[in-house]
Amino acid sequence: MSVSYDQNKKYSDYEIIEDLKLYLKKSFLKKDKASFNSSSAAITKNNIYYGGLIESNTNLLSITSEQVSLSISVSCKDPNVNKIITVVDGEFIINLLVIKIIIDHIRRTGVNITYEIYDIDGNKLYECNNLSEYYNYRPKTEVMEKINNWKPIENGIEINSSEDIEEQLKKFAIKGMETHFSSDSKSLYGASLLAGNKIYFGGVYSSFEKRLNIHSEMLVTLLSIMDNNLEISKICLISNKFVDDIPHMCGCCRQFFSEVQSKINRKIEFISFSLDNSKKFKIMIDDYLPNIWNPHKK
Repeated sequence: MSVSYDQNKKYSDYEIIEDLKLYLKKSFLKKDKASFNSSSAAITKNNIYYGGLIESNTNLLSITSEQVSLSISVSCKDPNVNKIITVVDGEFIINLLVIKIIIDHIRRTGVNITYEIYDIDGNKLYECNNLSEYYNYRPKTEVMEKINNWKPIENGIEINSSEDIEEQLKKFAIKGMETHFSSDSKSLYGASLLAGNKIYFGGVYSSFEKRLNIHSEMLVTLLSIMDNNLEISKICLISNKFVDDIPHMCGCCRQFFSEVQSKINRKIEFISFSLDNSKKFKIMIDDYLPNIWNPHKK
């Protein structure tokens, strides 16, 4: 999520770096003492979106802080990021996967992104104003038409105590489908998440080669975590691909949520609806994936 932001004030890199040091503490790391950590700020003309590193026991499901911050900007309908600042704590090596993620984001917005990396002492370690030119990765630009009509929204809505909570989750999951970030997919997925008295919502942050996708269920969890709201209790999924049937979480998302449960020490319920509202499915994550893979258990 973004911090308190005044559009009339020009934020210095120093101020953003100081905020990023705080966001290092919001990263989800596999071990308490990690050899590497990072946090990133995706900056638009409207706001600043912060994200920490999300590590997974499987490694495959780990999400870089740069992608976290970019996906949060999209969920807030403010995708035209023009600068990313990252703070790293630990050994610094340029991550080419991050470079690809940033360039693929540029492909969909048409807005160039300057990328800067600092250590925790504020020393600049890296800067590039044109990643496509420098790394010779120049795929075709495919600006998404729908983002031209987007206006920034708040993502983290207090629940309405007079309305059924599952109906609210369904309503916001449908709203989350609007931010499905893909250039070619006609299948849209949206999710909503209940944490404490707030609902977060969003769509898939898609990747051109598909492997680096952040599914909608994962994305709304990132919103909650970066808002420092770990009272997660329910996750809801809906899709226009499943009009008269219910969509299910993929295995990766089940593993992801099992790990989140373990990290926050809370049980989470999964709910999904058919788009026509004729069917509903509910199950606890523990029952959805009864045998979580955990390399730390003997």
